[in-house]
Amino acid sequence: MCRLPARRYPGRCQLGRSGRADPNVLLYSEYVAGTDAYKATLDALGWAYTYTQDPNGLDALINGGGWTHIIANHTNTGSTYAWETALPAYLIANPDVVCIISDWRATAGHLAPMGFVATGQNNYSSLSPVAGGLFDGFPVGSLYNPGYGIFSLGTGGGLNEAVQPAGSGAITRSLLNECWFFAGPGGDCWSDLAVAGQYITAMLECGGPGGGADCNGNLIPDECDIASGFSGDCNENDIPDECEEDCNGNGVADECDIDYGTSLDCNDDGIPDECQVPPICPDCVDCQLDGIPDDCQLGDNDCNENGIPDDCDVASGFSLDCQGDGIPDECQLWGRGPGDVLISQLPNQTNGIFAECQCALCGQPQVLADQFVIAADTTPIGTIKLWGGNYPGDSTPVDNWNIEIYQDSAGFPGASVFSYVGPSTTMTQTGIVLFGVHEWLVTFDLADPDPILGAGTYWLAVWADDPGDDWFWEVGNLDSVHGGPGSVYGFTCPPTFPYADSATNFSFELVEGTAGPPPNDCNENGIPDECDIGTEWGGYCVGPDCSSDYNGNGVPDECELCGDFTGTTPGSEPDGAVDVYDYWYMHDGMGCCSYSAEPCLSKYTQHILADMDGDGCITFVDYQNWIMCYRMANGKDFVVPKPKLPPKMKPLPMGSSSGSVSPMRP
Repeated sequence: MCRLPARRYPGRCQLGRSGRADPNVLLYSEYVAGTDAYKATLDALGWAYTYTQDPNGLDALINGGGWTHIIANHTNTGSTYAWETALPAYLIANPDVVCIISDWRATAGHLAPMGFVATGQNNYSSLSPVAGGLFDGFPVGSLYNPGYGIFSLGTGGGLNEAVQPAGSGAITRSLLNECWFFAGPGGDCWSDLAVAGQYITAMLECGGPGGGADCNGNLIPDECDIASGFSGDCNENDIPDECEEDCNGNGVADECDIDYGTSLDCNDDGIPDECQVPPICPDCVDCQLDGIPDDCQLGDNDCNENGIPDDCDVASGFSLDCQGDGIPDECQLWGRGPGDVLISQLPNQTNGIFAECQCALCGQPQVLADQFVIAADTTPIGTIKLWGGNYPGDSTPVDNWNIEIYQDSAGFPGASVFSYVGPSTTMTQTGIVLFGVHEWLVTFDLADPDPILGAGTYWLAVWADDPGDDWFWEVGNLDSVHGGPGSVYGFTCPPTFPYADSATNFSFELVEGTAGPPPNDCNENGIPDECDIGTEWGGYCVGPDCSSDYNGNGVPDECELCGDFTGTTPGSEPDGAVDVYDYWYMHDGMGCCSYSAEPCLSKYTQHILADMDGDGCITFVDYQNWIMCYRMANGKDFVVPKPKLPPKMKPLPMGSSSGSVSPMRP
C-alpha cells in the first residue's frame, strides 16, 4: 500500500524492488558538524544500520555485501579513497540496492559509472520539489551553514527531483537505476529535521517498505498509479491495466474483458476469442468467418480429428461429402480404429472357474468358453486380455497357453476360426488377492496378420495344460452390448463344450488390431461404398467413373461377382461363374413374387436371389441387371439359349405288330 508521511504533507509512493529483504543499511558520514539527518531518519524508521566515519575502511564494509541501502555522506576536501571505486562496482553488481550519495567538493570520478555527470560545486540555500516528481507536495527544504559551508558537487545526467532556486540539480535520480540518488546537501545541512526526514525517507523507501513495481515506466509505483486513479486495476491484482495483456487494444485487460462479458473465451484459455481469429491474429484460422476460433467448434464436429471443423473440411474440398450430410466421407467408413476395445468384461473378484487340462482339484480336464459379438465385418483382433490365478499354491502361472476362437453354432462353439498355443506377451499381478491367491492379468498381443472376424457371434476359450497349481479363469461382468449371457464348458482335452451355464460370464477384453479394410470400403479407396456406387444404382456417385451395383446390395460390383446364383445343379451353392445355369435359375422364377399364390410363391422363394433389385418380384428389370453382371464377368454379351424341348413322338406304321391303333370315329 502507499505510505503516508507522519505530517500533513501529501506522501508519495516509492518505486521498489520485488522480494527485498528487511532493511540492512550501511551509513557512512565522514564529518558531521551538527545533527546527521540520515542517522536521525534511520533511527526514526527503526531500520538496522551499520555506521562508520572512517573513509579508509569503507571499501571493505561495502564489499562485505548484504546491504539493501548504502548512504555515502562525504565531506572531504578533494582526497580520493578506495571506496569511491568499490561503491559503483558494488551497485552495478547489485542493482537492487538503494544508494544515496551526498558529496562535497569531491573529484566525482566515482559518479560517472552510476550515471551521474559532475557539473561543479554549488552552494545551496533551499530545495524545491519538482512538480510530478518523487517529492511532489513536500515542503521546501530549507538549508543552513553548519560552520563549513553548504557546498556540494552538482550533477547532471539524471532526473531532477528537487532543485535549488537557481534551477541546477540538487537531488537527482540516476536514469540507470531509479533508486540511485545524488542528494546534494550533507546530512547536517537541513534546517528542519522533520522535513529532511520526509525527503530522506522517500529516497530510502524507493526499494524498501511501501515500495513497488513501475510497469508503465512513469517513475511512479504501480500501487500509487492505481490508488490515484491514474491507472485502472479491473481485476484487482495490483497491476495497472495498461500493463496487462490487452490483445484487442481496447484499453481493458483481457482478463477483465472476459469477466465483464465484453469478450468471449470459448476455450477458457484466458484469451478473448476475437484475438484468436483474423484480423487481430492473421495466422489464426476461422474457417466459418464467424469470429469464433475453430478449436471451439470442434466437439462432435471434427470426426477425422484434424483440428478443423467438419464443415470446413467439406467446404475447402479437403474432405468429400457425397451424401451431402455435412459429414466427411472418411468418417463414414464403418468399424473402429486400432486400439479400440471391442468387448470388455472386467473381473468382479467374486469367483473363478478352473480352465485346466491337467486339473488336479477337478480330477479331470475342465475347459470353458465365453461368447462375444462382433458388430462389423472384417474386424481385426489385435489383443486378448484375461484375468485369473493359480490355486491353491499361488504360484506364477506357467506361461504356456491355449487359445481358440470358434464361430457360433446354434448357441454352442462351432468351427474354430483362430488357434494359438504359446506364451503370453505379459503376465502381471494386479495387486488384488482373492481366495488367498494373487490375481493375474495375462495379455496376448497377437502376431501380424491379426485374425479378422466377420460380423456375428463367437466363442473364446482359454486354458492351461500344465501340472502343479490349477489355473482358474475369473468371472467377470457381462458386456451388455458386445457380450452374450452365459458360457459353456466341457471335460475333455482337446476341448468339447456340451454343457451350458446361463449364469456365468468370464473376465476378458478384446482390442481391435490393425489389419483389414473398413467393411464398407471394399475397394479400399478411402471412400464409402455408397459413394462409389452411381445414382442409377441407388448410390451417391455422379459421373462416368462411378461403380455399378446391379444386384442392389450396396457393394460395388468390382468387389463381388454379381449374378452368380447357383452352380451346375439347380439349387446348389454359387460356383464363382456367371453362366447359363444362373440364367435358367432366373428364368424358372421369372414373374413370381413374394406375395404370389402357390405354386408361384414357392418358385419365388426357391429363386429369391434372382430378385436383384429387391422389390419382391423377379422381373425383366432383374433380368436386365443380370445381363450386365454377365457382361462384366465374361466380357461379352449373353446369348439366350434355345428352350430345351421334349423329343417328338414318331407315329407307329400302320399294321405294326408293336401296337394297335383304334380306328378314328367320325
